[in-house]
Amino acid sequence: MTFETCNSREGLLDSDYKINLLTALATSAEKLTGGQGWPDGVHHLLKNLGQITGVSRVWIFQVMKLTSKQITQDYTFEWATKPEYVQIGMSRFSMSTNTLEDIEYKNLIESRKRGEWQKVIVKNLDPGLLKTDLESQGIKSMLTIPIFLQNRWWGILGFDDCERGYDWSPAEVALLRIGSSLIANAVLNTRLDASRKQFSLLQNITDSSLWSLDFQTQHIHLSNNLSDINVGLSVDNELPLRSILKILHPDDRKRLLQFMRSYNLTKDKSIRIELRIQSKNRFYKWIELVASISFDTLNRPVQCAGIAIDISQRKHEEAKLRQEAATDPLTGIINRRIFHESFRQLLRTSEQTRRPLSLFVLDIDFFKYVNDTWGHDCGDNVLIHMVNIISRMLRENDVFARIGGEEFAILLPGINNQQAEKIGNRIRKAIAESPYLYNKETISITVSIGCTTHHSDSKQEIDDILIATDRALYKAKGSGRNKLCQSNSRPSSL
Repeated sequence: MTFETCNSREGLLDSDYKINLLTALATSAEKLTGGQGWPDGVHHLLKNLGQITGVSRVWIFQVMKLTSKQITQDYTFEWATKPEYVQIGMSRFSMSTNTLEDIEYKNLIESRKRGEWQKVIVKNLDPGLLKTDLESQGIKSMLTIPIFLQNRWWGILGFDDCERGYDWSPAEVALLRIGSSLIANAVLNTRLDASRKQFSLLQNITDSSLWSLDFQTQHIHLSNNLSDINVGLSVDNELPLRSILKILHPDDRKRLLQFMRSYNLTKDKSIRIELRIQSKNRFYKWIELVASISFDTLNRPVQCAGIAIDISQRKHEEAKLRQEAATDPLTGIINRRIFHESFRQLLRTSEQTRRPLSLFVLDIDFFKYVNDTWGHDCGDNVLIHMVNIISRMLRENDVFARIGGEEFAILLPGINNQQAEKIGNRIRKAIAESPYLYNKETISITVSIGCTTHHSDSKQEIDDILIATDRALYKAKGSGRNKLCQSNSRPSSL
């Protein structure tokens, strides 16, 4: 072997040296956990370890990218005993990329990935890439200890001696490995602090909360921001998953279970789903769950953790936009586009159920005269007045739409031609008997109505029905207005 590797062995150290090393580690641990942290606490640790061990420099290489063919590392920290031993800032060490073609170097990387430390005395190395590289740096002996974060290789804690061919004892290495653990904790604490700041910023612009699910216990932990949900929380805001399921909207509960079944098939490591959850006032609030799932070594889910964002306002705005896109802004009834979509659906249902479908197209008589005489504001109010009268006379499943300036359409599912005639004349009569009062003036309103009844065996398309109904409307207007005319029938003014 050209280098020695070890995971854990025991050795004997001089007691004073051992005490000094332990003291340095303890002091650095206090600084790293007491707020000095990254990077000042790390610099303090490297300096202490370097001075006590007597090496020429102590350094940290961070692994930036690792593939099967190459590795990219960045030389991020260094302490050196003399200016001539300083290497940080040199281009050869800054974001350096090396291929793994050399078998000796590849074996070294694989060993570090397994968490093994390495020590070398350069003069004892076989000729090769590693020996040439270390000699070019003036190194006589070297110790490297891998740094791991959450079971992943993050980087290297290295000790270079440019004056001695020093042979590190296993017990000495065991103590120095504590230093690599302290560095790992400093990195994690820094990341956690950054995450807290990011989440705090997120909370300032969104109403969000932290949550996590333990797959083994089936318990959910929630941050205080979600304490207004309709369930009793324990002191640490932890509760069983079934408690949350009970207060989900029934439709979303079913959708969540379907989602989880789908997840088990795909094994995605992240989730994003929108749900309605009941708050203490018994209203449902929209929550978007964004999380990642961690797995054990057997690829079993261990924990799901992320953020829950209150998107109730966004959902309200989306519903408002959908409503605006679907309705006539003046009268509040559906617009022409949605009317045609509803017509297609009701026509399909009529043919499937073999039930009739009747259509009214109605037009306000002499509406131009209203606008010219009293103005368009009055004309708008007349339209609203008429819509209110008709809306009170329709069933919940009837479709009422504005399809033109003063032209409206009504779809009546399950209504035959005889029933349609009676309903149409009731509407026509109600409008005629309800004039609009404008600035103490009474404005009489009448409508003409065209009607067509579609039967499932008639094989009519939407355009055919609309053309027939328009013709019936023109017929009603041509025969004196304030009348209803059905396709292929006499005008009706009963």
